[in-house]
Amino acid sequence: MLLHFIRAYYNYPLLFIWSIFEGEVGLALAGSLTKTGQFRFEYILLIAVLGALIGDVSVFIAGRVFRTRAEHWLQHYRQRLTHVKQWLLRYGGWVLIFERFIFGTHIPALLMIGVSDFPVWRFLLLDFIGVVLWATTFTSLGCYFGGTFVSLLGIIQKHLNVVLFVAIFCFAVRWFYLKSKKGR
Repeated sequence: MLLHFIRAYYNYPLLFIWSIFEGEVGLALAGSLTKTGQFRFEYILLIAVLGALIGDVSVFIAGRVFRTRAEHWLQHYRQRLTHVKQWLLRYGGWVLIFERFIFGTHIPALLMIGVSDFPVWRFLLLDFIGVVLWATTFTSLGCYFGGTFVSLLGIIQKHLNVVLFVAIFCFAVRWFYLKSKKGR
């Protein structure tokens, strides 16, 4: 029933609005609907990039214009804020490109970057690159894996801590394996 509703009423304007407010599930769903011909891949990317850029620039500008309020609001997210600050100091602009892929850090990261003295032109360039990568990744995964990926994405977002633990564990096992292989 939900899938029928989505097929009947889910369209480009809704995708645009969804993209303004972080739309991984929306992109994956739209990507999966390219197989039915309801959506075109290139239109999804264009609309998602435009929507995401509008949302990101709005949050960035809010951080600049309402600096004091933004700093006060960010104090409610101390743990996330600490992570974002550490990432910015360590990785610089790369954080802006990839922060969209880290669930729960998007808005605090953009606000913090807006509050900081990060150059506007650099923000726009790096955010554009990040948004294009984000839109292409989630649309492609939805297109390739269909509804299965949409369901998996919902589970991942609900159980992010477990997913991160499994990912870190797999990375550590691989790292130790490669390190032991070099030592031989």
